[in-house]
Amino acid sequence: MRLRAALFAAWILSIGCTLSSAALAGDPEAARKAYDKASEAFARKSYAEAAASFAIADGLEPNPVALDSALKAAVLADDPVLAMQLVERAESRPKDPRVDASAKKAREKFASRAGRLSVTCPDERGCSAKLDGVVLELGKRVWVRPGLQRVEVVIENATTGHAVDVPAGGTTDFVPPVPPRAAPTAPTPAPTPPAPAVQMPQQQSFSPPPAERRPPPEEDRGISPAWFVVGAVATAALAGVTIWSGVDTLDRHDAFMDGDDSAKAPGEDAQLRTNLLLGGTLLSAAGTAVTGIFVDWGGAPAQSALPFPRGVAVKLRY
Repeated sequence: MRLRAALFAAWILSIGCTLSSAALAGDPEAARKAYDKASEAFARKSYAEAAASFAIADGLEPNPVALDSALKAAVLADDPVLAMQLVERAESRPKDPRVDASAKKAREKFASRAGRLSVTCPDERGCSAKLDGVVLELGKRVWVRPGLQRVEVVIENATTGHAVDVPAGGTTDFVPPVPPRAAPTAPTPAPTPPAPAVQMPQQQSFSPPPAERRPPPEEDRGISPAWFVVGAVATAALAGVTIWSGVDTLDRHDAFMDGDDSAKAPGEDAQLRTNLLLGGTLLSAAGTAVTGIFVDWGGAPAQSALPFPRGVAVKLRY
């Protein structure tokens, strides 16, 4: 008889956990099937089954008719645990005269015949708890029958059983004692290496170390031919501009000699420009020739590719 009562209490507790997780699930079809099943059980006067099914229907699709029916069936089934669970649910819903009347009647009948129990882990290691084989949500108070409750707590894979007393109409917040921490596993000692074999000293012959070979000094290969090419191109360009400037200067001089006095000032400017260009050309040619002396021509003697250009400054009288 006691075993049957314990199994019935565990069934009621599991229904309560299911209802709390399924509340406001919003499944009208499943709620309708549960309601029809509850109505059939109520017609057979199976009030415990009817109360559980009405409660499931209301949890899937909240409805004051289903909740009121669940409360009435729980009272008829004389089930204080499920009745008080439904009373708490009714108090969280909008006011309804029928539901409020049924909840008041259930509270008056069962408030002193049930109590609330919660389990909290003792330290930071965490834990899990079961009541009569049903997993409890840690820290949440659930309705149970008053008296000693068998609670199993698992901490670090170690299970301990506890008899927790829940007073009628009262609340017990149970914190299991802190179990000893598991001793740290000692590290496996490293194997001892074998002792080295003793060897007799042998006579050794010594020879002088080989003479250190020094790398030969790097040969100065000179500068790249690209610099000489750049100088030659620059010199040729300056020479071309100088020739043009000299021709322009001669044209202006001829115009002045023909009686065009306005050509005097431009002619003098052209003469100065030509002299400057000629000087720049000579300097560029000289620099290019000197560069050619230091250019690395691949083993051949460095030679100047460009001779110094010969020429004279343009000297005209205006």
